[in-house]
Amino acid sequence: MSEDNTLSRVADGSPVHILQSTNAPCPAQPKRANPMKTLQVCRYYFLGGFFFLPCLWLVNVVWFFPEAFGHADLVSVEPEPTDESEGERRTRIRSAARRYVIISALGAAVWAIVLGTWVYVYQTRRSQWGEFGDAVSAIIPRGKP
Repeated sequence: MSEDNTLSRVADGSPVHILQSTNAPCPAQPKRANPMKTLQVCRYYFLGGFFFLPCLWLVNVVWFFPEAFGHADLVSVEPEPTDESEGERRTRIRSAARRYVIISALGAAVWAIVLGTWVYVYQTRRSQWGEFGDAVSAIIPRGKP
């Protein structure tokens, strides 16, 4: 690099260079996926939440919310040939994604409420439960309750 790209000199006198930025696309950002494949992933995350994996519901809501509620475009670069118009196709895919995202949000909220309630009850009443409280404990605290 030439001296005109030098930002400053460090304490030992060696130059610090600025890297020139380019307007080239970032190779880490792949092209948009096919909307049907995106909807399929959304559906898999939705169904996965029913197998005691509520974090998948939360990921589903965060990841697909923009696409389900119109903040991102669901039209693929290369649409699949169909008999329906692009607008009808977009509406159908968006409504299905919206349904999965809403139900996933409700499921994650219910899990959070149930888990939060359990933690509160357990923390406040474990010592009153006696032997059962000790049986459901992974670590039994020492001392008086």
